[in-house]
Amino acid sequence: MSEPSPTVPGRSCGDCALCCKILEIKALDKPRDVWCSHCSTRQKCDIYLDRPQTCRNYNCGYMTQPWIGEEWYPRNARMMISFGADGQHMFVQVDPTRADAWRREPYLSQLRQWARLNNPRGQQVIVSLNGRYIVVFPDREVDLGPIGDDETVTFTVTQTPTGPVTQAQKVKIAQS
Repeated sequence: MSEPSPTVPGRSCGDCALCCKILEIKALDKPRDVWCSHCSTRQKCDIYLDRPQTCRNYNCGYMTQPWIGEEWYPRNARMMISFGADGQHMFVQVDPTRADAWRREPYLSQLRQWARLNNPRGQQVIVSLNGRYIVVFPDREVDLGPIGDDETVTFTVTQTPTGPVTQAQKVKIAQS
């Protein structure tokens, strides 16, 4: 079982409980994008001392990454940053009641900058919103829609006269 990532000194969840809304928590049969029944105040967990291990092990990117600025405090930003287990994906999970949050400034500029820095290393910035996945590139976004359990996302790089261009598409997983 994985341990939670260390937190940035001086940062705390405070009155933010956005993870209790945005994340799916299988141990509690809680679907994504709805408030957990154990978060009645919308500010803290009612069962904090007895919360599932999944919850104990989770810290959002704001809590663990010092390079993520204070503007990304999830309660104010209305979105949360997480990282894929493979280290190749940064997920920006948006509160569905503020679907435009990721397109506002300074967020969109930062997402594009992170894509500019990380895409050459094969790392992708992906916005998750209402079950849809939107890949952010330095110059555009690609809305892939929902990704089914039988689908994956592939990235290809094409050399052009102005330099490499990365494309994203969803494809069916080959059945063996």
